Amino acid sequence: MKICVVGAGAMGLLYGGCLSHIGHDVTLVGGRSIPVIKEKGLKMNTSWTGPVVVYPKACYADELEGDFELLILLTKTHQSRAAMDSVRHILNDKMTVLSLQNGLGNKELLQDYVPTEQIMLGMTLYPSDLIAPGEIKSTFADIGALVDAEGPLTERTKRISAEMDKAGIKHIIGEGAWEFIWEKVIFNGTANPLCALFGISSEKLSEIGAYDLLYQMADEGVAIANAKGIPISKESMRNRIFNVLELKKPHAPSMLVDMISGAKTEVDNINGGLVREAKQLGMPTPINDLIIQLIHLKENSRGKEYDPAKSYH
Repeated sequence: MKICVVGAGAMGLLYGGCLSHIGHDVTLVGGRSIPVIKEKGLKMNTSWTGPVVVYPKACYADELEGDFELLILLTKTHQSRAAMDSVRHILNDKMTVLSLQNGLGNKELLQDYVPTEQIMLGMTLYPSDLIAPGEIKSTFADIGALVDAEGPLTERTKRISAEMDKAGIKHIIGEGAWEFIWEKVIFNGTANPLCALFGISSEKLSEIGAYDLLYQMADEGVAIANAKGIPISKESMRNRIFNVLELKKPHAPSMLVDMISGAKTEVDNINGGLVREAKQLGMPTPINDLIIQLIHLKENSRGKEYDPAKSYH
């Protein structure tokens, strides 16, 4: 399969690298790893491949050419429109465009570029850490989910899922996949912003007594999902949060990394996505509204932190 991965950050390198490893014709687009991969290949060390070096094509968007069967979009959600604009010249009427990004609203954005029947959505729980430009590590295998943007499960989705399975990246398809996608949005809307606000990795949340707030945040998300006909229970969502955090596996969520690095966070597509869905249903979202405001205030306060070494008199 001829595949284009737009957004060659840690997760884009994981998907592109694993698909390249099993023989697919993969082109990675954008990101600071491109020069290194062009020269030396992509170093991967995953729990299912071991340490390997793969040699996908790598380029920037203005260099991209060819007829691709699958475009995987893995940029930050606030970069989606610029990314799709940059590769508009290679879009075609036979291409599948798969968003594996965080949050909600990805389908609606992609509909500005290709018909709905060409769009797939998904999520992944696989970790991927960028060790250095052109080098990633994934310490354990997890699961993801793939769905057609609208309508019943198609043979196309089955085929793409099967190829990803061969690459070691497993996905749920069909019944239960939408629930999985919503569960990840809800989970990300709890742990990610709290880590970003308090400057801690996710395994520390249990140590600071965050469970009660995490559960309240999750309950609000579950209520929205239920109102849309997505059968997620409060108990199962709370159990998932508890079980993940009790593993005590050190992990810096993307919102924390963005907050520290000075980048824009994805709060408007994760928590903001939940709020937009709720507004369409006439539902209040007081907790998510507050979290969004706090994250934006935290973003705006970077560089303005109190410094005891300075005189304030």
